[in-house]
Amino acid sequence: DLNNDGSVNILDFTLMKQYIVSVAELDEQGLANADMNSNGEINIFDAVLLARDIIKSDTNTDPAESEESTITLLGDSIETSSSTVKIENSVATITVPGTYTITGTLNDGQIIVDVDKTLYPEGAVELSLEGVDISCSDNSPLYIASIGDECTISVKKNTENVISDGTSYTNADEDSGAIYSKDDIKIKGKGSLTVNGNCADGIVGKDDVKIYNGNITVNAADDGIRGKDSVRIGNPDDLGTEGAYDNLSVTITTKGGDGIKTTNETDEGKGYVTINGGTVNINAYADGIQAEQAFTLSGGDVTINTYEGSSFSGNASSGSWGGGGGMQDGNSGKTDISAKGIKSNGTMTLSGGTVNIDSSDDCIHAASDITFTGGTYTLATADDGVHSDADLIVNGGTIDVTKSYEGLEGVNITINDGSVKAVASDDGFNAAGGTDNSGSTSPGGWGQGSWGQGSGNYSLNINGGYVFIDAGGDGLDSNGSITITGGYTVVNGPTSNGDSPVDCDGSASMTGGTVLALGSTGMISEGYPSGNAYFASTSLNASAGTQLVITDDSGNVLAAYTTIKQSGGIIFTSDGNTSYHVYTGASYTPGTAVGNDGLYTGGSYSGGTEVTSGGGGGGFNPFGR
Repeated sequence: DLNNDGSVNILDFTLMKQYIVSVAELDEQGLANADMNSNGEINIFDAVLLARDIIKSDTNTDPAESEESTITLLGDSIETSSSTVKIENSVATITVPGTYTITGTLNDGQIIVDVDKTLYPEGAVELSLEGVDISCSDNSPLYIASIGDECTISVKKNTENVISDGTSYTNADEDSGAIYSKDDIKIKGKGSLTVNGNCADGIVGKDDVKIYNGNITVNAADDGIRGKDSVRIGNPDDLGTEGAYDNLSVTITTKGGDGIKTTNETDEGKGYVTINGGTVNINAYADGIQAEQAFTLSGGDVTINTYEGSSFSGNASSGSWGGGGGMQDGNSGKTDISAKGIKSNGTMTLSGGTVNIDSSDDCIHAASDITFTGGTYTLATADDGVHSDADLIVNGGTIDVTKSYEGLEGVNITINDGSVKAVASDDGFNAAGGTDNSGSTSPGGWGQGSWGQGSGNYSLNINGGYVFIDAGGDGLDSNGSITITGGYTVVNGPTSNGDSPVDCDGSASMTGGTVLALGSTGMISEGYPSGNAYFASTSLNASAGTQLVITDDSGNVLAAYTTIKQSGGIIFTSDGNTSYHVYTGASYTPGTAVGNDGLYTGGSYSGGTEVTSGGGGGGFNPFGR
């Protein structure tokens, strides 16, 4: 008993460590008690013996006989029932693992968790918040300095809890955050917690940040939730369990930073953001979500708004925030900050959930591969809908880009299944980037694109699924090859002759599936595939609202579609047929609807006028070059 308080606990161990390094003094009785091995010296060996005794004492204590650990906040002071909580003025320091119930209001003070990892390497602390309002003007109101395992914040059902920091300070870790943890932190419960990060960030974790349950609201001057190693929304162990995430809601508003971010860029397997379920609403000045190494979405209902949303228009800038890849796509309306919806400086995997993004920068952006396997995504942006600096792969899911500069962009774009719709002022799909309709009037839309002019090792592949494009520039654009082997593809291409429904700088192949590409005729030959199993014509000349019925030589309806804008030319192929007829003004009885944009297969027709027909390439030389 070094401090002569009648008990031997972590406070005595802390005092001994301070004495050994000459930062604390002991009275005569304390000195006598500190000499654990009775050798006349006080050193690290005595500290080890004291630690052993404390651990043994804790282990042998019957939980039923343990004292109730409560911390009561009384405005300008604090009271506690626990001998393991140190009170100094308006600061309560928890030094031993356990569960601590906290109630009341603290006008200007702190709750600190500082559990010695040497004594308690597996130690865990749970803070049960039951209607607290904690403010601190010059420090982090809730500061986890040390914990062996993790600190859990449990937000009790039917309670409202608020934690707010001041507008200018630096904490003991030379950082700031209303809730700040140097070790793992977890938030759970069925109550409500509002975190006001008035200085900078709301919730900060130097290791892992886990939010598993609760109604959590974060308002931050800079970043909402910042975790170094990871941020996890929803317990991954609950995936597939009905109703597991019903009590999980996270709402984040930031004035100057990201909504959720991770920062570990060096340690393999770290720096990731994962959303498994719950409701996530983010209104961010900068990026909605920024993962340093990887982002994974398995479920949940996610809504993200960044900067000024998709209505933003401004001047191009290299930006002071940057990050996540360097394609230059010629969009002169880029933000000068990174204001993307979801950004990963590594990979991105999206397998479930419902996502709505309205962003000034790219909605979904990764510096490495992006893979969709499920989920529903509604995206509106002033830049790219989905952008990968590597491979962009769609194996499933529903993607609807309702507004964009370019719909999908990547080095290699592959659609294997699912539904992808894109409305774009420039290109619908763009393999390898580039600057169509901006920065250059060269054929094929070359210009400021950072990968330069001409064809390259880039590809656009459609093997299945449903693709619908409404593009002001090229509908399908590849600086390398285009290969279509299956699925249904509808392209409503440009009305200006400086672009093409399909633009391919390398080889084009359409050997399967159904492709209907409409648009201007000035450069339409750039999309003609090899072989003779397609039809192309520059004499369609169909105005918006014209119903087209396309048949084979036997009169079987291969496709029917109503144009949505002026279409001078057509490229069409359907499962290897070599001869096609196009009718307008026919009376058509619909067959099978494909998607919900007016494309049908089968059915029957009568009357009408044949406006163009042909096969084997429509009599045009492929590529027309």
